[in-house]
Amino acid sequence: MSVSLAERAAEILTTADGRAKTALSRSHAADWFAARAGEAPPIAI
Repeated sequence: MSVSLAERAAEILTTADGRAKTALSRSHAADWFAARAGEAPPIAI
């Protein structure tokens, strides 16, 4: 089961380290763009 958009946001917001937060944010953004392009399964809200 994929992680919802809200869960991804909470994960980013609760990450304390700035570099880790940036890496996580970019990873989630790449997943979101792939889902929007139809290249990956949709992400639930």
